[in-house]
Amino acid sequence: MKALIKRWGLFLTVNILVLAVLGVIMQVVGVPTESWVQLLIMCAIYGFAGSIISLFASKAMAKASYKITPLTRETATGKARTLYDTIEKMAAHKGIAMPEFGIYQSPDNNAFATGSSKNKSLISFSSGIMQNLDDEELAAVAGHEMTHVTEGDMVTTTLLMGTMNTFVLFLANVIASILSARRGER
Repeated sequence: MKALIKRWGLFLTVNILVLAVLGVIMQVVGVPTESWVQLLIMCAIYGFAGSIISLFASKAMAKASYKITPLTRETATGKARTLYDTIEKMAAHKGIAMPEFGIYQSPDNNAFATGSSKNKSLISFSSGIMQNLDDEELAAVAGHEMTHVTEGDMVTTTLLMGTMNTFVLFLANVIASILSARRGER
């Protein structure tokens, strides 16, 4: 809970500071407050809606795009079974649901975590990393990915992307308005 409050506090603080700077810039340029505030609200709705939809679809999109083979206690063998057991122990220790676990075909040494929440996550490893690392090294990578899950990094990334989307949409609209006005003057 403390991490959640810290994350939202930082998120709100950064956005308030960005809005304050943006407000000063818009006043200096001479744009009426009402028009840019309405535009900013519209951009925030679209910017965050896209990010939130991506967050909730991330697990399904990752499974489909990487063609992840999901593994369970019954289907995992060898290193994959050892890794499954390791992740299961980590999840139990952190008091969260066992993340879905899978392997995808790629020669790269890679692993990632995704999902909409701690209890609805996916941790996936490439076939390359499974071949190239021993059990202890794979456990270290699993610990790293589990930390992304337990710290809520996917939600943090969604908040950052929503903010970035908002300001990209906003600035694109401002630039388009300026260019349109100049074009009309000619």
